[in-house]
Amino acid sequence: MTWYGSAKPHRPEDPTTPMPGTGAGPAGTGGRASSSGHDFGPPMPQAPGDYAPASSRRSTKPRVNAARLWTGGLVSALIAAGLAIVAYLVIHGIFNLPMLGVRPDGGAVSATMGGYAVGAGVAALLATAVMHLLMLGTPRPFFYFGWIGGLCTVIAVLIPLITTQHWDVKGATAAANLVLGIAITVLVQGTAHTAIQYPNRQPYPPAG
Repeated sequence: MTWYGSAKPHRPEDPTTPMPGTGAGPAGTGGRASSSGHDFGPPMPQAPGDYAPASSRRSTKPRVNAARLWTGGLVSALIAAGLAIVAYLVIHGIFNLPMLGVRPDGGAVSATMGGYAVGAGVAALLATAVMHLLMLGTPRPFFYFGWIGGLCTVIAVLIPLITTQHWDVKGATAAANLVLGIAITVLVQGTAHTAIQYPNRQPYPPAG
């Protein structure tokens, strides 16, 4: 028996087959692709932030290698401490000017070389922690970190300038703080760039 006089019998249309061009699938698919390869709409939304933790193996977003980030942060802290020692030797040893520090009550004190170096290293570690949090929770981590690093550098420059010391002493300490602030910001940002892992990127072949 034929269907309406046709040469071959036709089966009724499958009601579960998606309509062409609609981009929508059966109920309950949640906008994901089926096992047959049909596109059922946009993928499920990701968690906030541009980057995912290294443990998120199923995420399609770039992952943050925390071990590489913090290893670079430790190296950045050592470099910052070394720069602080160099600045202290130049200002105090060559120009015979004291390095200014600030007490908790706001009073100015003469900083020691060890204290200045430890402060610079701790600042680099804190910057690494801020960078890590921004990469996991904000949409534009490097943009926000640039602002945070710039503001902290401006504060470090202004603190010695508002004291009642001579301008040569205040200017020397402010210049050293400016160099350290820029160096820490650049070092931590560069380390964070190298700590990003792309899930679908193939490693580069070794040079022949």
